[in-house]
Amino acid sequence: MMRPTPSMYLMGILLLTCVSVAQVPGAWTATGSMATPRYAFTAVPLPDGRVLAAGGLGSTGALASAELFEPLTGTWSPAGNMKVARAYYVATRLRNGKVLVAGGCTNTNCSAATATAEIYDPATGVWRAAGRMSMLRYFFAATVLKDGTVLVEGGCNKVNCGTVTTAAELFNPQTGRWTLTGNLKIARDYHTASALQNGKVLVTGGYTITGGSNSVELYDPTTGTWTSVASMISGRALHSATTLFDGRVVVAGGVVGYLPGDVSEVYDPGVNSWSATGNLNIKRAGPSSVRLKNGAVMLAGGYSYTRPYYFDLASCESLDVTASTWALVGDMTSRRYLHALTLLPDGRVLAAGGLSDNSTILANAELYTP
Repeated sequence: MMRPTPSMYLMGILLLTCVSVAQVPGAWTATGSMATPRYAFTAVPLPDGRVLAAGGLGSTGALASAELFEPLTGTWSPAGNMKVARAYYVATRLRNGKVLVAGGCTNTNCSAATATAEIYDPATGVWRAAGRMSMLRYFFAATVLKDGTVLVEGGCNKVNCGTVTTAAELFNPQTGRWTLTGNLKIARDYHTASALQNGKVLVTGGYTITGGSNSVELYDPTTGTWTSVASMISGRALHSATTLFDGRVVVAGGVVGYLPGDVSEVYDPGVNSWSATGNLNIKRAGPSSVRLKNGAVMLAGGYSYTRPYYFDLASCESLDVTASTWALVGDMTSRRYLHALTLLPDGRVLAAGGLSDNSTILANAELYTP
């Protein structure tokens, strides 16, 4: 795919019969590979500590297959097939431990897409239909609200991303129905959505009619409406957004202008303001991020640019929240973009799949030990 222009358990060494590499603090080590190479997919942690990876794109196009990662053994096992092959979709874990997936592209170039949704039940290993959104959409975002409903908003709502929508809607797991809610102020895709401690949802940046945007909106579930709030310092899309323990939200990297950027900033909902943090060490767009158990924010992979080439990254960075500085940490064993990054219950981080050097589709996976 071309780049966008203007995506519990402690490791018991005696149990590692399949993957016997010792875990070294501050380093990545190989673990078992997925059965299917894939990118543009999601990996969702389940209540029992396993991780569900589903769909994405492979060598033959959109995938319906799903797999489960078992942290105790470092192995993957089949998790059935989704009813619809999809990539660039959203996935959220519901309060009952099931996983909702919705939307997405149904072929490699997004000339076909879907409005369908489905739910995976880890207790039975079965996928079942979960209705349809009001429109097809991809390159959008989803957030679980405090009442257990799921909010989705924005994204492309025509094939080949012919238009971007302001529409937002809610999925009710109790009824299995989708209902429209208030529209965004600005149509956007490749944006982020973050749940705040007060129950509201913060949406940042993304591509709009004017390119990468610095606009920010808040969704209030009690009224079903969106409000414009303080703008980011820098317009950006394809960036990361991570909620800190204290309720603030850090955004970093992304496409700033037309190229990957290194700017990072933090939003304080208590005072409705943005402030700069230290810049990333490497300009990157499309990084994956997690909040580590010690409160630090970790970015992994994505892509960068040095004239005249784009290239995928293996490098990772960690934000010291107190000092507001980023430091390079151990590189992944593979360059990855459009991969999945998941925090495990024991504090380790799983990186799986992705594109490497814009052509190789990865099945391999690795673990970071803080």
